Amino acid sequence: MIDASIHVYEAKGKMCLADPADRKRWSKMGVRPLMGESSLSQQTVYKILAGDAVRRYILSSFMQAVDKIKILVLAGTAVGLFAFPRFCQALGL
Repeated sequence: MIDASIHVYEAKGKMCLADPADRKRWSKMGVRPLMGESSLSQQTVYKILAGDAVRRYILSSFMQAVDKIKILVLAGTAVGLFAFPRFCQALGL
């Protein structure tokens, strides 16, 4: 008998998914600030936030951009980002 659930556990190769908790936090920040800092397209950012599979290096660069935004905001050098209230609320400011 062939088990259909094997397909679910099949390796995706170079593709990976973002953690659901991270995606929820990132979606509160807003798409435009994330696009601006990560230099990724709108389609790619929406794929990451929706939980679709993206390449590892793309997710890694996106996560680095989010960390960079956090550092800039906490240091007080990212004044322009405070125009986005959802962004500040997601960071707990």
